[in-house]
Amino acid sequence: MLYLLAVMASALAFGSGAAILASIAAFLAFNFFFVDPKYRLTVSDSEEWVALGLLLITGIITGQLAAALRNRARDARRREREAVVLYDVVRLMAHHNCPRP
Repeated sequence: MLYLLAVMASALAFGSGAAILASIAAFLAFNFFFVDPKYRLTVSDSEEWVALGLLLITGIITGQLAAALRNRARDARRREREAVVLYDVVRLMAHHNCPRP
């Protein structure tokens, strides 16, 4: 599960491309360090392929979702800045067009 945290962190910091790269790196690292035979990129048990495949798929999906959240937050901040600027322009125009007594 710590590998998925790294995938999410890279997705939030750098986007979906980095998330996919981190997912593949997590897949390879898990295979290298925890799957028998250890310290090789081979798998002796077919059930381990299922676990590795699920790790890869989960990492990619999680990374894509986190990257989409990052993009939505960036778009929301952009829209907020635009709304503030438009409000200021309208307020200045209303103040400028006010009839003076």
